[in-house]
Amino acid sequence: MATDNWKLYQKGIEYNESLEYVTKVQTNERFVSGDQWKGVKSNGLPTPVFNIIKRPLYHFIAYLISSPRKIKFTSNNEDLTLLNRIIEKNWELDKLDDKIKIWLRDAGVSGDMVGHMYWDTSIENENGIIGDYSVECIDGTNVFLGNANTKIINKRGKMFQPYVLITGREFVSRLKEEAKENEIPQEMINNIRSDEDNDNLASELGSREVETEDKKATYVIKYWFDKGTNTVHWNKETQNVTIVKDKDTKIKMCPILFENWEPRKNSYHGEAFCTQLIPAQKFINKQYAIAMIHSLLAALPIRIYDKSRLQKLTNQAGASIGIIGDPTNVIKTVEGSPVPETVMSIVDRAKQSTNESIGVNDVMLGNVTPTNATAIVQIVEQSSTTLLNQSTALNNFLEQYAEIAYEFIKNYYGEIGRNVYDEKTKTSEVFVASNIKGNPRPKIEVGSSRWWSENASIQTLDNMFSKGVIDIIQYLDRLPDDIIPRKDELIESLKATTNNAIPLQINDSQQSLPLSSTQL
Repeated sequence: MATDNWKLYQKGIEYNESLEYVTKVQTNERFVSGDQWKGVKSNGLPTPVFNIIKRPLYHFIAYLISSPRKIKFTSNNEDLTLLNRIIEKNWELDKLDDKIKIWLRDAGVSGDMVGHMYWDTSIENENGIIGDYSVECIDGTNVFLGNANTKIINKRGKMFQPYVLITGREFVSRLKEEAKENEIPQEMINNIRSDEDNDNLASELGSREVETEDKKATYVIKYWFDKGTNTVHWNKETQNVTIVKDKDTKIKMCPILFENWEPRKNSYHGEAFCTQLIPAQKFINKQYAIAMIHSLLAALPIRIYDKSRLQKLTNQAGASIGIIGDPTNVIKTVEGSPVPETVMSIVDRAKQSTNESIGVNDVMLGNVTPTNATAIVQIVEQSSTTLLNQSTALNNFLEQYAEIAYEFIKNYYGEIGRNVYDEKTKTSEVFVASNIKGNPRPKIEVGSSRWWSENASIQTLDNMFSKGVIDIIQYLDRLPDDIIPRKDELIESLKATTNNAIPLQINDSQQSLPLSSTQL
């Protein structure tokens, strides 16, 4: 008999099928990866791929992550420095910068970015304390909301959805071990069996699993708000067996992060960046295929000969050819037909129109020579206004992360102090979560884009150095680390040099030292 979670999971699959959601996601994944002729029997004819989807998508992702983001908690009349250091430290340990790239790509391909936060008991902290919060990336095809008409999962610090399901595939042996650890009766554990429920994943490659004796089964984790404890509870079930019974998370918010690339009204699933480009991509590939076939069949010159006077034509170099009668006009060469200009002009117009529709230009893609850096920066900034919704969605996503992280800190750190190390002072302080009395609120601080802020900083340093405002050591010390190899050694060497050995400043009359980092 199917478990309750499995029944709800089947309802979620039916909803996705009504939207053709999984089909669209799998198609988008294939097209981004360059697999764009699936199911086409070419019979040896060209199947070219001129991918107009991957480059703009990856450019948009690069632009969104080029502005560094940082979480900062604030509260009235309360110093939250230690809390912010813990958030920053866990950001680094969890490699959140790398995961942000994955989330943005997922959103561009599937329409949704999803994160799952949990208390990880495998983490051992410096002072011997076991456990800390962590986050993992989840595909949009593996998340099912009880109220599918809204993407809002938590509202005002409390779970809003009636329930949330997340699914995954795991080896049967591991599921049995987990069930045993959670004191599930052995007769129930014996009923945990493998299944073939691997068709509703984000990639069609998910249906290809290694054939071993230990096969996989789908599990379903359910989160819901329990009014009795005023906290979120969860359990874990397969198709026929409960793996983990009702457990209290101790927090009021469902630990699921959720945002869209482009929201759709009355649905928790968003619209993917790739979906709108698929028809244009197919058209461009077909036009190129037609042009290639034309080149193979008609582009090269052909020879026509009179069979009444020449029995056989040969390509052998220097061979004698027997002709009956007058050899004049026996053989004639007909020039090949080039690909019509209209074919390629239509392709170029299709590319241009597609790029314009998604807000991409040559400047953003790096197809221009940077003769005027200021003008290029302005054009990029103006063009990137099309990404305002995605930038806002990413900020909201990280704010959800911060709110749930604080829920874990508040309810799991408790009275036990945790050492927090300060890189600047090289000292440690003890953070006790229960000492926070107020209601801290997270804010996402977004820095300037690394693309041009670094260049602007270098240019400012160049000007200050050339005018003698700063000396060579101050100049080098403030340059980005990746500009000059072994920069620290160079600075130490300069410091060790006597003051009279080299000029530490440069003015308009001194040109013995370089004036810019590009010349160093």
